[in-house]
Amino acid sequence: MIAKSYLYLFLAIINGYLGNIMAKQSIGFTKIKPALLASIFFLICVYYMSMSLKKIPLGLTYITYSSSLIILTTVTGVCFYKEKYNHHTILGTILILMGIGNIYLNKKS
Repeated sequence: MIAKSYLYLFLAIINGYLGNIMAKQSIGFTKIKPALLASIFFLICVYYMSMSLKKIPLGLTYITYSSSLIILTTVTGVCFYKEKYNHHTILGTILILMGIGNIYLNKKS
């Protein structure tokens, strides 16, 4: 049953990511189609997040969700939107990855 909760968390992350991308594409919610898609993706995200919280602790769920979105949106910004980041952003992203790894390696079942 816990594996299903992690599937829900994965789906929440994907929908949260897509919601963020559509929010960017909506240009401040001035374009209707991306704005509607962003809203739908965020609603789906909240549903899957709540389903994952049935079995996964709140802190672990949110650190995984938020950290994954930070990494995914940062990479998307660099690769697709040609956003520039300095060495502090890169170092911070690496530290996030290390922190997630540390939490998962040392969590108690």
